[in-house]
Amino acid sequence: MGLVQRVIEAAGIATICVNMIPSLSRAYGFPRVAALEFPFSLPLGRPHDRVGQLQILRATLQALTTITEPGGVVHLPFEWDDEPEAVQNHPSELAPLGKAILQKKITDPVGVMGQEHWPDVAAILNVGRRFA
Repeated sequence: MGLVQRVIEAAGIATICVNMIPSLSRAYGFPRVAALEFPFSLPLGRPHDRVGQLQILRATLQALTTITEPGGVVHLPFEWDDEPEAVQNHPSELAPLGKAILQKKITDPVGVMGQEHWPDVAAILNVGRRFA
């Protein structure tokens, strides 16, 4: 994701990432980070909590306007109200792609997910601009 953000930033559009590990985000080169200490896979809060999620999104967009230089981090003022370990945020069944990888039916998961093309994000964005 950091690569995609850097390409978008190079085109003159500011970006921000909501992340639970801001130091890791900075190491990977994310231009701007809205930091939250929430359980993994729940960066916007609890499922179906529309009010809480909107608050986080609004605070994130506000942080985007206050971070003037790439590399900045804003710690959002939200706290998780119970123990993160108690959160049941994993599905009861593994996704089909995960099953196929574990069963070794897919030998190149990176290729299947298209990640080998990530270095060409700038070219992809330039092609997309022709259709705008």
